[in-house]
Amino acid sequence: MSQIADEINKSWHETFRILFGTDCKHNLEELSEWLFRDHYPPMYVKSSISGKPVTLCSTRYSKTSKFISQEEISYSRKHRLDINKIKDIDSILEAIEDRAYYAGNKIFGSTTNSESCDNITDCHYAYHSSVCSQSKQLGYSSYARDNSEYSFGSEIHSKGKYLIRVLGAAGLARCFESYIITNSSDLFYTFDCSGCDNAMFSFGLRSKRYCIGNLPLEKSKYLPLKKKLTQEAAEYINKHKTFPSVYDFPPPDKSKIKPLSITPTLAPKMDFKPIDEAFETATKVILGKPLSPVKNYRKFLTKRSDAVQIIKTIFGSEGLYSKYSWYRAVPHERAITMAEAREMESRHITLSESENLGSILKKCEAIAFYAVDFKEGQNTNNSYTQVEFNAINSYMCGDVTYSKNAAFDTMAFHSEAVFGCFRAIHSKYSIRCHDCFQLTACMDMDSCSYCSNSMFCHNCENLENCMFCFNAKSLKYAIGNVEVGKEKYAEIKKKICDEILAQIEKNGDLGFDICDLGCKK
Repeated sequence: MSQIADEINKSWHETFRILFGTDCKHNLEELSEWLFRDHYPPMYVKSSISGKPVTLCSTRYSKTSKFISQEEISYSRKHRLDINKIKDIDSILEAIEDRAYYAGNKIFGSTTNSESCDNITDCHYAYHSSVCSQSKQLGYSSYARDNSEYSFGSEIHSKGKYLIRVLGAAGLARCFESYIITNSSDLFYTFDCSGCDNAMFSFGLRSKRYCIGNLPLEKSKYLPLKKKLTQEAAEYINKHKTFPSVYDFPPPDKSKIKPLSITPTLAPKMDFKPIDEAFETATKVILGKPLSPVKNYRKFLTKRSDAVQIIKTIFGSEGLYSKYSWYRAVPHERAITMAEAREMESRHITLSESENLGSILKKCEAIAFYAVDFKEGQNTNNSYTQVEFNAINSYMCGDVTYSKNAAFDTMAFHSEAVFGCFRAIHSKYSIRCHDCFQLTACMDMDSCSYCSNSMFCHNCENLENCMFCFNAKSLKYAIGNVEVGKEKYAEIKKKICDEILAQIEKNGDLGFDICDLGCKK
C-alpha cells in the first residue's frame, strides 16, 4: 500500500468510527465497487506513450483515442504547422495528429498527495477521486469542492465533513447514504432533506430533528435506537462490503398508496426571448452568425449533455428525468415531484419496541419516494430544469445554480449564456464546454480554464483566440499549439466557422466534438 493510500485509509477508518461508533474491518479498496455506485464513472486507460496507467474523470472519450498522463506533457515542446496547407477542419486534424492526446492524471494548483486521480485542484490527499477542488482527505469521491473533507464515495458536494456515500449536498456534517441534502448534520439513509439534524431513514423532510422514518421522536428515544441501527448497519457493511442504497426499494404497491390532494403543474409557460437572444449573441461571437431559436439545436447541444425527459409519477402527474448525477438511478416507479414530496413529508412509519435494521427498511417502502426536481432560492422563468437554485431563464437543464440564460446544460454553476455544457463554472457565452472554468466566448472546450474566444481545445489554460490546441498554456492566436498571428488566425477561423455553420444548418449537428476529435480522422 502506498503512503497516500495508507493516509487516506486512516482517514476512512476515522470517519467510519465517527458515523457508526465502531471500526470498519475493510480498507477502501475492498469497498470500491460500493463506494463508486451511482457516480459518474471514471475512465481507466494506458498512456499511448509509456503504457503507464492513466485515470480520466469521464468516459466521454473514445477508447480509440490517444492518451497521455499529465506529467508526460512537454509544455516547452515546439510544434510545427504548415499554415498554407490548412484549408478546412480535416486538414487541421491531419496536421495536429502528433499532438492530439487526451490527458489524464491532471493535477492543478497547490494539490499535494494524490493517487489515481484526475482533474484535482488545490486538494490535499485524494485517492481514486476526480473533478475535486479545494478539499482534502478524499477517497473514491468526485465533484467535491469548497472545503469538503473526509469524504468517501460521495459526489457533487460542497462544504461537507465526514461523509460516506453522500450524493448532491451542501453544508453537511457526519452523514451517511444521503442524497440531495442541504445544511444538515447527523443524517443516516435519507433523501431530499434540508435544514435537518439527526434523522434516519427519512424522505423529504424540512427543518426536522430526531426523526426515524419521518416520525419525530423524543431525543431520549431517538438516540438509543440510532445507536442500535448504526451498529447493525456497521455489521452489515463489515459482512457484505456493501449496504443497500436509498434507491433499493421494490416497486410500490399502488393499491396501498394513498392519493395526494394536489395536482402539481410540471412546467409553467416560459418566455424564450432572453434565452434565444443569449444564444444568438453566443453563436454570433463564436461562429460569426447568430443562430436561433435554441430549441432547434437540441441535437447539436446534447452531444455530451443530458436533455431532460418527462415521466409519469405514481400519483399521475408529470415529473422530470435525466441522467444527471443522483437522478440517473432513481427508479421511475418511485419518482415524484417536489410539490408531491412536500405533501408526502407528513407520512411516516410507526415504530414498535423490537425494531431492527431489516424491519425499519421494510416499513420505509411506504414512504421511500424521490423528488426528481429541486427548487430553492430565487428562481425565475425556468422550464424543464431539474435543479433550480437561484436560476433565471433556463430550459432543459440538469442543474442551474446561480446562473442565467442556460439551455441543454447538465451543470451550469455561476454562469451566464451557456449552452450544451457538461459542467461550466464561472463561464459565459460558451457552447458545448465540459468540466471547464472561467471561459468566455468558447465552443467545444474540454477540461480548460481561463480561456477566451477559443474552440476545440483540450486541457488548456490561459488561451486567447486559439483553435485545436491540446495540453497547452498561455497561447494567443494559435492553431494546433502553434501561434500563427492575428491576421492568419482570423483568416483560417473564418473558413472553419463557415464549415461548422454549413454542417449545423444542413444536418442540425456537427458530427463530431472535442471529445472524439482525436480519433475523427
